Amino acid sequence: MVIIKKLIKVLLITLMVVFILPPDPARPQSAPPGRGEPPLPKYQTLEHYLPEDTFGLLTFPDLKQTGAALKKSNLYHIWQEQEVQQLWQSIKPKIDPLIEEFEAEHHISLNDILTTFNGEFSLAVFKDKTMIDPR
Repeated sequence: MVIIKKLIKVLLITLMVVFILPPDPARPQSAPPGRGEPPLPKYQTLEHYLPEDTFGLLTFPDLKQTGAALKKSNLYHIWQEQEVQQLWQSIKPKIDPLIEEFEAEHHISLNDILTTFNGEFSLAVFKDKTMIDPR
């Protein structure tokens, strides 16, 4: 349960970071219509802002396209199998109270959060130094 709470918090922090980071320099940038101004200056990529000991970084260039491709994958077909769905239905009642607690604490529904995930999305995983055993 603690891991799921931390995961949800990490996802929210990641979402906030996505909105405050400067634009991706790999994407073409042009001046506003009608102005002959030069393009905006180039900025560092997300990797530039991460600590050196970052455990991993997962990036999806376009979540809608990734979701559509996932629904065509073998993994999605496995997810749709009756045995997997039965397993999910046995696990879901244990997760639902955690989601409800999170929504009550933060005054936002998980569905509202998930609908904001579109376009490019990145998730970084950091080493949690508070969880390291001091022995």
